[in-house]
Amino acid sequence: MPELVPCASPFMTSGGYAARWDILTSLEQSMSLSELADDVEITDARLLWHLRQMRKHQLVTSDDEALWARTSLGLKALQSAQPRVAGRAFPARIVDDFEDAFIEADDGLYGTDFIQGTGEHRTRLSSEQAAEFSERLMRLVEEYFAPGRGERTGIKYAFHWVLTPIDLHTIEDD
Repeated sequence: MPELVPCASPFMTSGGYAARWDILTSLEQSMSLSELADDVEITDARLLWHLRQMRKHQLVTSDDEALWARTSLGLKALQSAQPRVAGRAFPARIVDDFEDAFIEADDGLYGTDFIQGTGEHRTRLSSEQAAEFSERLMRLVEEYFAPGRGERTGIKYAFHWVLTPIDLHTIEDD
């Protein structure tokens, strides 16, 4: 999703701008919460939070939260903003290292006896489950990546990770 550069509404450049960009873009005509949630592909709870924030800044309007519409100020904010590539969760050097490693592996730099993997996993966790996962992962990382734990003649491996909330539960789960 694109990030926003400064525009008519400073509110559009604060946290959540990618979602707000998508919301304003989708609201070419009035939409219900569920229609808009499907269109921007986020949960209704997260969407409603953004819509309420945007309504405070007069970017959207609603009739008793049944139908949502973009205001003229919302259209002006959308038109004056220019999408750009979002920033990275990891520093550019790390991303470049990973991209290079996959190209180099394809080119045979590491021979045929190496392990390489990627993955993306999403699920809904309680705070307790997320904390337990983080603690167990850190113990495993410390076991293998602690200073002095590697093998001097081995291939150098890197492991970077992000554990972060990306959405809320649906409203009907309240």
